[in-house]
Amino acid sequence: MMKRWIWASVLAVLGAMLALGGVGALMSPVEAVAETAGASDYSVVIGNAVGYLQTQVLADGSVGGDEFLTIKSVLAIAAANRPIEALTAMTTGLTPLDYLATAAVTYTHNGAMTGTLNAGRVGMLATAVVAVDAGPRDFGGMDLIQALTGVYSTTTGKYGAGGTGNQWWAIVGLAAAQEPVPAAATDYLVGLRHDDGGWGWGTDSDVDTTASVVQALVASGNYTVGAPALIEAVEYLREQQMSSGGWGYEDWVTGDPVLSVDSTAAAIQALAALGYVPATESWATRVGDPYAVLLSFQQPDGSFSAEASGILATAHAIQGLAEAPLPIFGRQQRAQRALAWLAEQQQPDGSWGSMGNTLDAVLAYSTGGYDPATVNAGSEMTSVMAYLSNAVASYSAGGATEAGKSLLALIAAGESPYTFGGIDLVSLLTQGYYSPTAGTYGDPADAWDQAFALLGLAAAEQAIPGEAVQHLKSLQAADGSWSDAWGYSKPDSTGLALQALIAAGTPSTATCVVSATAYLRSAQDALGGWDNANATAYAIQGLVAAGEDLTKNWAKNGYSPYNALATYQKADGPFVWVWESPWGILPSDNLMATTQAIPALLGKAYPLRPTFSMPDDEQNYAGLVIDYTFEDNTVQVLETACVAFSESHLSGLQVLERAGVPYQEDNGFVSSLRGITNPPDGTYYWSYWRRDTVSVTWQAYGVGAGSSVVQNGVVEGWHFVDWNTYPSPAPSVNLSVLDLCGVPSLQSYVPVYRGADPDRMLVVLPRAVWNETSEVDVTLPFGSDRDQDGSVALDWRVVGDSIWTTGTYVHRAAGYFTATLAEITPYFDYEFRATFSDPDTVQYGHTISDTVEFTFEVARAYQVFLPLVVKE
Repeated sequence: MMKRWIWASVLAVLGAMLALGGVGALMSPVEAVAETAGASDYSVVIGNAVGYLQTQVLADGSVGGDEFLTIKSVLAIAAANRPIEALTAMTTGLTPLDYLATAAVTYTHNGAMTGTLNAGRVGMLATAVVAVDAGPRDFGGMDLIQALTGVYSTTTGKYGAGGTGNQWWAIVGLAAAQEPVPAAATDYLVGLRHDDGGWGWGTDSDVDTTASVVQALVASGNYTVGAPALIEAVEYLREQQMSSGGWGYEDWVTGDPVLSVDSTAAAIQALAALGYVPATESWATRVGDPYAVLLSFQQPDGSFSAEASGILATAHAIQGLAEAPLPIFGRQQRAQRALAWLAEQQQPDGSWGSMGNTLDAVLAYSTGGYDPATVNAGSEMTSVMAYLSNAVASYSAGGATEAGKSLLALIAAGESPYTFGGIDLVSLLTQGYYSPTAGTYGDPADAWDQAFALLGLAAAEQAIPGEAVQHLKSLQAADGSWSDAWGYSKPDSTGLALQALIAAGTPSTATCVVSATAYLRSAQDALGGWDNANATAYAIQGLVAAGEDLTKNWAKNGYSPYNALATYQKADGPFVWVWESPWGILPSDNLMATTQAIPALLGKAYPLRPTFSMPDDEQNYAGLVIDYTFEDNTVQVLETACVAFSESHLSGLQVLERAGVPYQEDNGFVSSLRGITNPPDGTYYWSYWRRDTVSVTWQAYGVGAGSSVVQNGVVEGWHFVDWNTYPSPAPSVNLSVLDLCGVPSLQSYVPVYRGADPDRMLVVLPRAVWNETSEVDVTLPFGSDRDQDGSVALDWRVVGDSIWTTGTYVHRAAGYFTATLAEITPYFDYEFRATFSDPDTVQYGHTISDTVEFTFEVARAYQVFLPLVVKE
């Protein structure tokens, strides 16, 4: 392209102009002002653009009647963090997803299914499908991922016919589905790079293609953000940037540069993928910045003008303004990244720092369909189940909330609630924490005690007293909400109570449920959520339990509650509690927010029960339940076991032997199990039971255990009882052989690629200009640092002095620090030192370190020297 402005050189010069001959009156440092959740708030602009795209939806659900434009519009809607229902045909109710499903085969195969597969189109379609929460493995009669892998060449690294466009879209499609991208595939794409560091469709590089390839390489996980190919691509984009701050192309007739919405938006997406968020001050020129360029193109109808298509330019502009690099993940993929981050937080003892956090993590992995015991499998860490086994007794002794939550999590993970960790959690709740006279669990005033107790019992499929349900209803406030024991956390508590009531059998049409949903609707914030990640997550789960359709019926200002929850997530997986805390809390990665957000992202309400299957179809299985009861009639220990056998049947004694239970037999009767026997002059004995498979109830077994016939599927029971009690009580727990022997249908956990850390600070050269009052305004741009713990120190001294003067007032804004140096004098030479620091590392070009330092030697007014960059 013919460049009218070589801005990289000018920016370097301006970066050196810190004082231009003078010294300011320097003030004491102050704490930086927190930035907002996003880089910049373009919600109104984006909303207007989404409104324009809505007007372009045709009756068949397409946007503009074209698959390509429809895909681009779908990606724009996802980038705008709106549900696909935001683009709905007014006359038919069809969405772009409906249209793409009907066109999937012909669009990707150049005609019928027998036609040549276009890998780039498949990747593009897969990317769009994932972005709006549809499944790429079964869409429009196609398995899009299998189609891509089926045309991959292990020898060349190409997808289908290869070429830049095919390759980068195929890679992005696989990355969208969180499928592994072969290193040879990205190496092939890098091999198509031109000598100037960019990529293009032909012999010359162009901004759009280069930006697209950058996004693909970052998304693949095969190239880190500090890889030479990516740094050189950034340099190429910097060289192609126009003086206005945007990007474009060279007019074929006149040779003049032409600003382009498409190119500028693509460049922003690439920069966002690398960490230049926001790409404002860090990519500003003397005239403007990339965002200002995009904004200048918007028309009164919300569209963005372009030479070819208003739809295409608008779709691209939305993605750029939203700082949404491809791929854009749906809720399933967001949850996977959150789980991957969570796995890295596990402690060596198997926990996540506390019992409560650990139970939340177990629920998160179980909701995702994973066995929590396999998290970090193969490492030196203790299994989370070993940690829970050791801690559950003492933790659940803390109250009904603790016992109920333990019960809820353990059942979700496929564990027995009766014997895990040597404690019967069901009995603890029903006998230890329940008051039959009051109908309450634990603290009668605590809705969380009541809710978690009900959820735990529902998970265990135990009968829930109607009085307990009624008491939880009685704690509901007049506005339809519940709160915690201190009167706070209303949305959280209301969502939790809704789950408990629905689990206990309360219909969704009940007054208490209707009032609760009405309260949650009234309490929604502008983004469709409830003020913070945790409250939004629990509110979502409560509404899901109540059967609400959150994408169709709960949108506020175009955002569904799911969209609202997504705003609290960082690009690499973790959630923050809030972005802007009234108490000055930095938006750090938050463990509790992350664990609680995952089930809500996946649209799952409590309780969770995995399905079970028998371990081996070739084996026979029998179950064993032993209820140890003492003279005061309280259950001390409940033992269960599963016995596999290849014979046609066993005897009751053989079941005990193979379960490893020592016994004594006197005259054909079992008199002792594990040494527990009738005391002298006592009236206790071991009663023998068999679970009837038809009535699924315990039946007293009149045959001695030595001669009984135990066949496949039978459950044996033993109960230590007083013979003066008639009829003799059966074992307190009624479990099937599937309950006792079945294996939960939970997968082994394998983490996905999380992407680059957005908490690192990405810095560029500083800028300084004289202001109207003869002061020097210094701008120190940066990108990322989403947790806002990065800092900069700006020091100065007269050239020749040995001591730096420190303590310059530095103000933090969105994407840059500023300082104003007042009362400077032009009569001395000075040097300035800007030191960027971040615990998450600082990146400057190829340099990645804890600290990056810029030193500027500035002479008298108008004499300038370039900065020296030092890494430590």
